[in-house]
Amino acid sequence: MPSNFKGLEKLQKNMHELSEKTEIKLTELMNPSFVASCSKFDSIEDLFDASGFSIESPEDFAEIPDDEWEEFIVGNTSFSSWNEMQQYTKQQLHKASNKALKRTALKRSSLSLVVCMYVPNIG
Repeated sequence: MPSNFKGLEKLQKNMHELSEKTEIKLTELMNPSFVASCSKFDSIEDLFDASGFSIESPEDFAEIPDDEWEEFIVGNTSFSSWNEMQQYTKQQLHKASNKALKRTALKRSSLSLVVCMYVPNIG
């Protein structure tokens, strides 16, 4: 099998594994670019620091009163709720995954076409 196919198969395998991943870190989901685009903060860590809550672990985050966190998010981001902010980032992740899979499929079909064009007719 040509090495180009091996690279595409590895990419496809990695994307499949990512799609099966059930847990994504909040810092991965809400990367600096995203946070900066919807708030005055440069990262999710900066947003956490500005919240006034001590957030060093998932347990710390879970202990924040929902209404107080909601008020902070509404007052400091372009979102109308914490749930809306989370849903938006999940949708963006899903779109990015779909685009990557489509690019992989397109590259694979293009590569197959090129390989077929150069295979001599045996017969």
